[in-house]
Amino acid sequence: MVFLCTVLNILCITIVIGKIILDHKAAKVQLFSLRNVFITGFLYFQSFGIFSWLFDRDANGWWAYLVTERNLETTLIYCFMLNAFVISFFVCYELIRIRVRPYIPKHPLRAKDCFRVASILTSCCIGSWLVGFFVLQDLLQFIATGIGVAATGFAAWGWSSRVKHPTYIAYLVIIAALSCFPQFTEFGRRGMVSIAGVIAWVVFYRVSFSANIPKLMIYSAIVVLPMLIVLAKFSEVRGKRPKSVQEAVELMVPADTVRGFSRIATFQGAAPISIWCLHHHPRRFKYRHCHTIGAFFWIAVPRSIWAGKPQGLGINIPKMANLKRVGGLNVGAGLIGHASAEGGWYALFLYAFLLALLFKFLDSLVLAKATPLYRVPLAAALGDIFATSRGEVNFFLDIMALSILVAFVLSMMVVRLFVGRNRG
Repeated sequence: MVFLCTVLNILCITIVIGKIILDHKAAKVQLFSLRNVFITGFLYFQSFGIFSWLFDRDANGWWAYLVTERNLETTLIYCFMLNAFVISFFVCYELIRIRVRPYIPKHPLRAKDCFRVASILTSCCIGSWLVGFFVLQDLLQFIATGIGVAATGFAAWGWSSRVKHPTYIAYLVIIAALSCFPQFTEFGRRGMVSIAGVIAWVVFYRVSFSANIPKLMIYSAIVVLPMLIVLAKFSEVRGKRPKSVQEAVELMVPADTVRGFSRIATFQGAAPISIWCLHHHPRRFKYRHCHTIGAFFWIAVPRSIWAGKPQGLGINIPKMANLKRVGGLNVGAGLIGHASAEGGWYALFLYAFLLALLFKFLDSLVLAKATPLYRVPLAAALGDIFATSRGEVNFFLDIMALSILVAFVLSMMVVRLFVGRNRG
């Protein structure tokens, strides 16, 4: 049984990697597309975690919950669901046709324009974050993160015009560092992933088609690698929930970087938790049919107005699994886990279609709109897109929508007010 599960998991990985490479070589889908960011996250959280679950269960610790050896049959079904989702997602993405009117600006933004936009957006990012200490903390935290990613993206766009220029490099590093400030007081790493990712995103769409790729990768690594080290150190100390930037920095300086990277590689238990959901639905618990779709829309309704608003699956699982002394623990049930708890196979195929439709639309916008005014805001939530498959699925999609919308509207306003109406 373990052998068959392993073969099916390797098949899923092969399908994804093979499809990405073939589409890139055929120039059908860009290598760095939002579709590929999402499906790579799916592999990371839902597929890679199976290996540690099958061969080293102690590595998952209490993430494994109640899934035991007798549930290998459930694990086998899970592996079939992995392949079914991947295949249906790619088929739907291939068949869906979306036409977006192309746009190439007559007067593109210059490097100095991009740096001006980045400076103003960074001020808005820090301002939103500071106001969040007094009102609407969570909402303004997410907004500040999206704005900070956009600021870094515009700074990277300006830097990409002269990648060797020391002043441009310094400016990009400063903007990226300032944009990271809100992340130090927030329990999560997705914002940092987005900030590092948007630099690579800009490099890909801005200069990778005509540049010396090896040299370009070196210059990009010089900027991105320090941010990855910061991410690893923050992963090591984030459980202590620092309440200020100073406290976060004091904890991070002596933190073990290697252990931080190893924490990133634990896949956050999404795979075994998904298996747990699959095993107990509808055997012990009733389906919550298409809960993710409804929750995407009703998440904005406060509980003060709707006291009976359904809780997310990640909050309910610790209670359902009879875990003790875990407080308000919220776990990632994984995309497969959500589908398993919300209807089973039909929900799996429905979510594959809807996600394919979403990322087909966003990728069409990226290709059609050859301007940072579109391409930078569309990358404002790369970390959340990558983490969507971990769950809560609707929560990450809501953050993605909010980040892209705020980044786009604010970037457009800043360009029109401080750069020029004809620039774009």
